[in-house]
Amino acid sequence: MRRIVRAASRRMARVVLCTLLAAALVPMPASAIDVVPEPTTYYVDVMFEGSADGSIDAPFPTIAEALDEALSGDTILVAAGTYSPETGEEFPLVLQEGLTLKSIAGSSETTIDAQFSDRAIVYGDAEPVSLEPAPYVPEDPILIEGFAVTQGSMEEGGCMLL
Repeated sequence: MRRIVRAASRRMARVVLCTLLAAALVPMPASAIDVVPEPTTYYVDVMFEGSADGSIDAPFPTIAEALDEALSGDTILVAAGTYSPETGEEFPLVLQEGLTLKSIAGSSETTIDAQFSDRAIVYGDAEPVSLEPAPYVPEDPILIEGFAVTQGSMEEGGCMLL
């Protein structure tokens, strides 16, 4: 009797092991896997000429180009200079949740100048929000650091509407 029980137990163990191995080998659909991309740092330099990919060696010439590529969690580092319509910048600069926009040289050497063409910087869809009952607070905050922002134009939020 013990032999029959042992043999059945071994067979059951093999069946369970084979089932587990088969399940491990079955590919998961891509939609079932939640892949979070690593944060990326993009570089911007208004003085750069040539083919740009946002890397430190081939920075984007405009902040708008970097914002088009950036995702939540990414950082955009901006070299000294004036970013305006004259240098190819497109306004408003639209920031999404979780982005960091930072000047490398600081506000005394890095200017975002909309030249009254539009708001300089907006958050998301740029629609004014009511302060009643409370404004929307993004889950992933936006960080803007080290810029002089000038000559934005609109009735509400001339330089920034965040």
